[in-house]
Amino acid sequence: MAKSIKTNYIFQVISNVTGFLFPMITFPYVSRVLGAESLGELGFYGSIVGYVQLFSSLGIATYAMREVAKIRENTKELSNITTEILSLHIILSLIGYIAIIVLGFFLPQITDKTLFFISSLSIFFNAIGVSWFYNGVEEFKFITIRALIVRCLSLIALFVFVHDTNDLLIYAILNILATVGNNMFNFIRLWKYVELKSVVLHKLNLFRHIKPLLHVFMLTLSVNIYFNLDQTMLGFLSNTEAVGYYAACIRLNHMIMWTTLSVTAVLAPRLCNLVENNRDEFYRISKKGINAILFIALPVSSLVFILAKPIINLFCGDEYEPSICTLQILTPILIFGCVSNFLSNILYSMNKVNQTIIATTSGALMNMIFNFWLIPQYAQYGAAISSLIAELIVFSIMALFTIKVVCIPIFEKENYKIIVLTVILVIFACIGVNIIPDNNFISLILGAGFGIAAAILYAYISKLELLLDIIFYIKNKLVFK
Repeated sequence: MAKSIKTNYIFQVISNVTGFLFPMITFPYVSRVLGAESLGELGFYGSIVGYVQLFSSLGIATYAMREVAKIRENTKELSNITTEILSLHIILSLIGYIAIIVLGFFLPQITDKTLFFISSLSIFFNAIGVSWFYNGVEEFKFITIRALIVRCLSLIALFVFVHDTNDLLIYAILNILATVGNNMFNFIRLWKYVELKSVVLHKLNLFRHIKPLLHVFMLTLSVNIYFNLDQTMLGFLSNTEAVGYYAACIRLNHMIMWTTLSVTAVLAPRLCNLVENNRDEFYRISKKGINAILFIALPVSSLVFILAKPIINLFCGDEYEPSICTLQILTPILIFGCVSNFLSNILYSMNKVNQTIIATTSGALMNMIFNFWLIPQYAQYGAAISSLIAELIVFSIMALFTIKVVCIPIFEKENYKIIVLTVILVIFACIGVNIIPDNNFISLILGAGFGIAAAILYAYISKLELLLDIIFYIKNKLVFK
């Protein structure tokens, strides 16, 4: 039985908002205690591990989510395909650890081998995590509750065990447990859905998934190249301090972006299911999803640009002043990246993977070229500019491909209202942030408060459809009839 999209979205927003709030609590502490250089070293190792994890997962998360979403009502087939994909992922991860060992002992830039190998634990947790399964069956309630428990425990452990730069290794362990450690719960609970008695081992065919996975892998590879390439190239072409400044901005940017990507996370499995069964509903939800992303991403990115100085000073410290301009350069990615992500899900659900590969590969290639040109001269600023150019290219190509299959609602009355809302938010946020500019906390609160309050008031007066939908839904949930 299909779950309510609105209910799924609320759980996903709770998960992502808490995923945003917890780093807001921990990052100011960690950035001051460990410093930019230590965080830069950890970020550099993490980017290398990310590439190995990318090859060892072979695009399984995207491919498996779609396959599970298609056949989630068929318990026997669901059990078979889940067992096959999980087994294949474990085998690929074991091969990945061979690469980790080779890199750890022979790459001269890896000076702290213990820290590097600890960082590589994410490969193991990712393999057994089967997050793709829970997304495919739309179990967002379980995902949210599980994430809250793990985040609370890791938060307590952070303040208990991490006190200075000597605790970098402990922080790395806690960071792994906080981000992917909850995948242990995923694995344990999986057998509630998978009926092992219906799985005939000698009939399993793990390698039938290789060919479609390689197709998806090309997409995943190109996406991850320009997400991870910047920190890796900064480590090689500049220094770990520059990586630390950039890593702070990327972390803040991703934390904010995930709130908007809640829309994509919830709608992706539904789109995969509807494209097979109800094309009219598929087109309706696609258009609604783009409206929702613009409604969140445009105001949020504008607000982050205006509040970049108090955000960096408050959450990272005075040591990270070079990160202020870097964060401002990266803020448009909140718009282009979120829309591109949703467009890629539309294309992927319609089996148009090649178009998405072309878009993301073009972006990754341009990112690499501009990184070689800009990083040696401008360090973290150059990396940020390269990422922005890459994301703009991906967005442009993705939009051109998508409008051929789905009518993108850009020139609509609702979107014009969102643009006006954003302008109003910017004006009032600028007023608020400059009332007491010397106090970062008050400046942040007033800037965000003035901007958001004015934006909500305009949205209500102008009867913005998305806001009215939210109010109507909350009213129905809270008012007992």
